[in-house]
This record gives sequence, structure tokens and C-alpha cells, in this order.
Amino acid sequence: MNPEINLLPVFEKRKPESYLGLILFIIILGALIVFLAIYLMGIKQDAADLAAEEQNLIAQRAALQNEVATGEPAPEITYADAVLFVETNSYPVSPLYEEIQNLADANTYVRNYAFSPEAITLAVDFETKSQVALFVENLMKSNYFENVQVDSIVEFEPLSTTEETEGVVEEEEVAPRYTASIRIKPLPEYVAQGVTQP
Repeated sequence: MNPEINLLPVFEKRKPESYLGLILFIIILGALIVFLAIYLMGIKQDAADLAAEEQNLIAQRAALQNEVATGEPAPEITYADAVLFVETNSYPVSPLYEEIQNLADANTYVRNYAFSPEAITLAVDFETKSQVALFVENLMKSNYFENVQVDSIVEFEPLSTTEETEGVVEEEEVAPRYTASIRIKPLPEYVAQGVTQP
């Protein structure tokens, strides 16, 4: 008896799981290629848009340089023109400041003030909030002002005072005080005409 010897290798059918990995890899690779193609086309379009915008800006710059080169020189401003401008755009503030000081309480301190054609801005220190209300009420009754607005009221501690009597240092307690930021609108007639008494 002759043994049957098969020298050819035995091939087995591949299992479906091995094809699944290959198919998944091909799908992911295809999706990646599509994504990169879309991304590169977007970058190419952005580059074209930026190049067009650059050309537009270069043309605008050239047009502006032409205007500057052929434009009229700036007009000379004389001293008389400057004085006329200041006179037409200013109003006397001393009567307004005096009115504010007259309406303020004895213990009220005007810390800071700024005048503009539209408004007067004050920073005023008060001992109590009721003094703030009284001051605002007096400002609203004044013939100089059209509107009064309190922007903020902030409490602060003043510096305490110390007294030394017979070697003993006594420190007095000081009540908190208030700083109010107030915006006042002067009457338009006063600003326009510079009237000293409305």
C-alpha cells in the first residue's frame, strides 16, 4: 500500500471577519481622502478671496495716495479763527461753580469737577446720604440746571484722628462718609448764550 502524500499546501477559505477589517480600513481611508480634498479646495478658495481683497486694498491705497498728492493743503488757522471758535463753543463756568458751592452744605466737599458743553460732572463728599438727597434736590430747584443725575454713591472711611493727652493716645471713631458722582446738565440757553443770570 502506498501512502497518499499530498505535498500541496492545504488552502482554507478565509473567514468573513478578515474581510470586515479590510473593508472598514478602505472606508476610513476613502472618507479621509474626501475630507482632505474638500479642505484643500476650501483653502484654495480662501487664498483666491484674499488675493482679490489684497488687490482691492492696493487699488484703494493708490486712489487715496492720489487724493492726498493732488488734494488741497490744510487751511491755515489764524489766531482770530481760534478765538472765534473758543468764544462760540464755550460758556462761563464761574457762575455755575459758584451756584454749586452755594447749594452745597457746610460739611460738603466738592472733590472734583469737569465741565463740558453737555454736562458738568462732580465728585462730592458728604457726611450722610440724606445730605446727598438734599444737595440733589437743591440742584434740581436751581435756575441754572436742567437735569441732575446721580451716577453712584460710594461709602469710604475718612482717616481717623488721634489725640495724645497725658501720655495716653486716644483714637476717635469717625463715621463713614459718602462720595457721590453727580452729572448735571446746564440749561441749553445758558450754554448757548453764556448768560450769567438765567
